[in-house]
Amino acid sequence: MGSTFTTMPEAYDQTSIFGTKKPMPVYLQFVPGVVVKTAPAQDNLMYKGDLKKISSIIAMPHETNLGVRKPSEAGEEFRYYPLLRGIQETPTVGDPVLLCTFAKTNYYIGPLNTHGSPTFNEDVFKSNYIKSSFNSVVKSEGSLKSDLFVDDYPAKRMQKWRNPILDIPSLINKKSADSSAFDTIHGDMLFEGRHGNSIRIGSRHINPYIIISNGRLSTGKPVETTLDGTILAILEKGSIRNHFNFDNNDYKFKLADDEIPKVNNSISKTFNKPLGHGGSGKIKPDDSGPTFNSDNEIYNYKENQFFLSSDRITFNSRKESIFVSAREHIHIGSGNSMTFSTSKNIFTEAHESIVTNTKGQFEVNADAVWIDGVKRIVLGNPLANDSIEPAVLGESLVIQLSNILWLMKEMCYITSNAIEAKDGLPGGSLETMGEVLESIDDMFGMEPNPIPMVGEYPRKISDLILSKKVKLKR
Repeated sequence: MGSTFTTMPEAYDQTSIFGTKKPMPVYLQFVPGVVVKTAPAQDNLMYKGDLKKISSIIAMPHETNLGVRKPSEAGEEFRYYPLLRGIQETPTVGDPVLLCTFAKTNYYIGPLNTHGSPTFNEDVFKSNYIKSSFNSVVKSEGSLKSDLFVDDYPAKRMQKWRNPILDIPSLINKKSADSSAFDTIHGDMLFEGRHGNSIRIGSRHINPYIIISNGRLSTGKPVETTLDGTILAILEKGSIRNHFNFDNNDYKFKLADDEIPKVNNSISKTFNKPLGHGGSGKIKPDDSGPTFNSDNEIYNYKENQFFLSSDRITFNSRKESIFVSAREHIHIGSGNSMTFSTSKNIFTEAHESIVTNTKGQFEVNADAVWIDGVKRIVLGNPLANDSIEPAVLGESLVIQLSNILWLMKEMCYITSNAIEAKDGLPGGSLETMGEVLESIDDMFGMEPNPIPMVGEYPRKISDLILSKKVKLKR
């Protein structure tokens, strides 16, 4: 059982009126103990088909009247359940715990913090027993360890380092600020895992935040940084750099595409351009130049924000949609490539303009490409002093060429008739001109026009100069 009777040390022995002494009996509500076995899940041998036993432990109390001396002798009567309902941490073998009994049910609290380590704390109670004169009370053997548990993991207990900019904003710019005030900051509520992960619910000054960190071993720091394996922060006041100013050396947080030494294009570079942040640049009152600075806009934002950073982030909506909305701008940057894939269609709608800049190749592959310039289609850039000329309508051009050929042939007949009338040589010039006309018809591929009442159509020429795929609107 957990709670039990024992005796106080000799210094607290009772003394009778005759000067005799006897041990003082006391009731221990919480008895130190050590974990022998655990039942963290249904696949554990200690589960035994009872969901109530999940997170229960077999523990050896250091004070007990059940007559066992070895942890291996501890049976079902030494099973203990979490004392608290919603918040619990299942101990591992060898963890020190406090054991108690209420309403004939055994409970435990722990693991206990004996060495200040978030990973593993050795059971120190085995050599710190309360002496007893009750013959039925025995003490358990020494500490235990699980062969599968890594207890020397170099995780440090979480701390809250002072951050003057956020802790005491009213004093930070005062030269006479009392430095002792910085030593009175309040602590946070911390939930620590064993191996470098944590949830921090706290605040700086009166401004709350929630920080979830995982994989903190790489930094070796007892506080969260932007270099943790994965870091998630919900902030009310202060920039990301203000909150995470404990990164290695002089490092300051940057977006991933800004980390590339010789990046061609990044969010900050694009955002710094007038069109990149939604319009013309902000001009100083003296017109000396733009004051807009993307680095300041991106990294020094100090209001409510959500921050998430990791080596890889996956958003997966299995049954429905993903909605991304912003009142101002949405910026997506990549240091390498960007891919959009869909099984049906991509629809883009912009009220003012869509601009795409690239120094490489711009390629569009599709079964059909439709470009509808309601007012104008320009191939080229007039702003770069490109020579811009009107495009030619192919069918109209062919029709006009047909008309020119028809006039040329008429000129041949007219010239032939003129020669006939002058020299009186019947048929000679007409025969010669007829051969010329036939060669012209053959070269241009003249045939009956598919459009009725329009005359002949130069099929060969049209096949040479007209595209089968590209069409222009009149």
